[in-house]
Amino acid sequence: MIETAVGLLLALLAFSPVLTFYIGFRMGRRERPVPPPPLPPPAPPPSALLTRTRTLVAMQPHEDSGELKRHRVYARLIKEFPDQPKRTLSRAIEDALGH
Repeated sequence: MIETAVGLLLALLAFSPVLTFYIGFRMGRRERPVPPPPLPPPAPPPSALLTRTRTLVAMQPHEDSGELKRHRVYARLIKEFPDQPKRTLSRAIEDALGH
């Protein structure tokens, strides 16, 4: 009995592409595959301000206190980047010092 049913099903599948597609569809995954998450955007290249700030911080003597280093770098940045807001200059200094 089972062999007859299997034989009949195989004969129907061989002659009916629609039935073959339907059975394959029903036996497959019912939900859509989930796409992988998007990659994060690449980090932007450092700006001229941040690059210059890191250079100025690295040039400061290590014996000086952090406040003196900040003051010297801040004064230099104000002269070199007069169009930048002072808050941006301060943030660049803190980023360059690693805080």
